[in-house]
Amino acid sequence: MPYKKHFDLKEIPFSTHPDPRFFYLTDQHQTAMDKNQFTAQNKLGLGVTYGSPGTGKTSLSRILFQRFADQQDFETVLLADPQYKTDNRMLRAIIQEFDVGETQKAMADSMQIFSSFLEKKVADEGKTCLLIVDHGERMKEELYALISDLLELKDRDEKGLLQVLVFGRHEMRDKLRDPRSKNLAERIAIESALEPLTYDDMVKKIEFRFHIAGLKEQPFSQDALRELYVRSKGVPRVVNRLADKALYEAMMRDGDQVWAEDIVRAEKVMGMSHLEMSLQNGEKPLTPKKGKRGRPPQGPKRKPGRPKKNS
Repeated sequence: MPYKKHFDLKEIPFSTHPDPRFFYLTDQHQTAMDKNQFTAQNKLGLGVTYGSPGTGKTSLSRILFQRFADQQDFETVLLADPQYKTDNRMLRAIIQEFDVGETQKAMADSMQIFSSFLEKKVADEGKTCLLIVDHGERMKEELYALISDLLELKDRDEKGLLQVLVFGRHEMRDKLRDPRSKNLAERIAIESALEPLTYDDMVKKIEFRFHIAGLKEQPFSQDALRELYVRSKGVPRVVNRLADKALYEAMMRDGDQVWAEDIVRAEKVMGMSHLEMSLQNGEKPLTPKKGKRGRPPQGPKRKPGRPKKNS
């Protein structure tokens, strides 16, 4: 990015490409992380994490996948987009990802093959088999039924052979309330929910990202931070996009700080509001919690200016 040299950055702090090093774990993200790890490590069966678009579900699923993939006593698979037309196709995809080595056209035969594979890994090799599913709201009801059937697979001691962590939007909660998904809903051991950031968490996230990018002090003024929070509604994905464009706007006026007017221009240049940036398929984002820690501090009103760059 052109502003990398201007702000003396070693890396781009708000890249559109996910990078676990730049993911700031707020208290709620850490709690969700701990719950999911506890579910998998203690073989509780099914853990589910809900959240509005842009709140960090995908990043969290990728971090968990990498952590468990690095552990020798885990066999871990990630399904990033489970939009399979049939349960048979999804099962065969899972078998392929676990590198079982063979599948069958008949659903019952594939299920038997996978069950034998899981029992060998769990009972004979002492491993934990973990399936992580992102974008769980995209699954059809029959795919939820498949997940339920997989969770019913037991070893000789009647313990579950497969652990499953599912991440999805809030609409997934509605799907699980459907009578057709009752069996899966009843198997949920632990639930987590991700909400928009508080103002304080947003500021800490920005400071954290600039630190990773090689800058000791982040260049956003207090007014810019307040404007960023108001326009992003605390949705992490929107914060990242606006912050990235605001850095470019500040560079264009040769500024060494990002000001509120840069945030305003950034949103205009992008041609979209926080709703359009964060929403997909018409889902409404969660409203940031109100209260002392949920609102940006109110500063004195002043007329926006264009400070000169310090010499």
